[in-house]
Amino acid sequence: FFFQAEDGIRDDLVTGVQTCALPIFQYDPVELPVADLLFNLAYNSHSKNILETGTSRGFSTCHLATAALARAGKLITIDLDPLPYHLWEGSKLEPTIYFLKGRSSLEVKSDVEGILNGELFDILFLDSLHSYEHLIAEIQVYEPMLRIGGMVILHDTLFYDTLGFVVDDLEVNGRFQVVTIDTHRRHGDNTR
Repeated sequence: FFFQAEDGIRDDLVTGVQTCALPIFQYDPVELPVADLLFNLAYNSHSKNILETGTSRGFSTCHLATAALARAGKLITIDLDPLPYHLWEGSKLEPTIYFLKGRSSLEVKSDVEGILNGELFDILFLDSLHSYEHLIAEIQVYEPMLRIGGMVILHDTLFYDTLGFVVDDLEVNGRFQVVTIDTHRRHGDNTR
């Protein structure tokens, strides 16, 4: 972890994530250093309301929800094909997390707006279907729900060419400040 948080926030995160009983061994789509970075971005920017697309087991979900919990906020996470178990189930993070099953673009938009109840997101973490069309659709649907100065965080943009084109489009747009952070992840060479 990259932080020294007050009030036991770090302990809550470690307890919430490490004590989960998993029925099978499985790599998570987000590695621990990336999940730590997500937590730190959310926590240190005082983010209260966070949207995540692409839940999987909820490893990044738990990290982001811990930051939202520290601000009495909420995390909305969306996945079209959820796994039968989530890491937050039965933890003290569960009341902070709103899980929606569906396509993350238009299918659940009204549900998201209802949960937000007039508030705006501080962070959009978009990590679902890795295609240009889908990611652009997510940005078009949820960016209007993002507060001015909020963050749009994209995952895997260095490894999927179509996602790199989205980053290029955002940079050219002029409304976004783009920062690219390389990670240790390498696809296709068994070094995840």
